[in-house]
Amino acid sequence: MKISQLSKATGVSPRSIRHYEKKRLLTANRLENDYREFDESAVECVKTTQIFLRLGLSTLKASAAGVRMAFTAL
Repeated sequence: MKISQLSKATGVSPRSIRHYEKKRLLTANRLENDYREFDESAVECVKTTQIFLRLGLSTLKASAAGVRMAFTAL
């Protein structure tokens, strides 16, 4: 799914999704046109990241808590 589709599925802005990717909470494959392509596990990863952020954790702490690791195995 493209970033706009992930944004709609999660209610999170594309800008935030790009930030999560930059912080390595989320990974995307790059298509030939350099668009990001996320798999279905990205939806749960973004939602989980949002939960951590609402609890007051920074993206660094969310990363340390294993958000990315929990979903890369799926």
